[in-house]
Amino acid sequence: MKSLIIAAIFALSLPAYSCGSLEQQQEMASLLHKDKEYLQFVCGEEPCELDQFQSQLEFHGKKIAKKGNIQGCFVEPVRKARNFYTGVFLVDGMAVKQQFIYFGSGIGPVSKRTGGYKDLVGTELSGPNDFERHLFRWDGTRYTESDGNR
Repeated sequence: MKSLIIAAIFALSLPAYSCGSLEQQQEMASLLHKDKEYLQFVCGEEPCELDQFQSQLEFHGKKIAKKGNIQGCFVEPVRKARNFYTGVFLVDGMAVKQQFIYFGSGIGPVSKRTGGYKDLVGTELSGPNDFERHLFRWDGTRYTESDGNR
């Protein structure tokens, strides 16, 4: 009984920390593995096979669209620096759609919506106490960067 309760709690908490199925995560990792800068940030100068690369990634999911079950997936390296790369994807059913790769100190959805999709806000640390804000809005087909100072 105790193990059943623990399993139920784990299953209910999984969507908050994970994103997509294992196959979808492999697809996202494969797309990011092809990006030279993202690959070098995760693996350094050493050669890095896809399975080794994927083991160094975290997948975070957030419901992002007002209608349907579209999930925003934010793929970050386990090892982070002040600024780091984040792969931004949309998962709709079985479809994985890469949006962009963000370089900064983090990016995620905010409550404001454009076209039924949550806006995304990222920050980038440019100095000890200086940061820049980047705003991404849904344009009807994909996320595009907007004026970050609004």
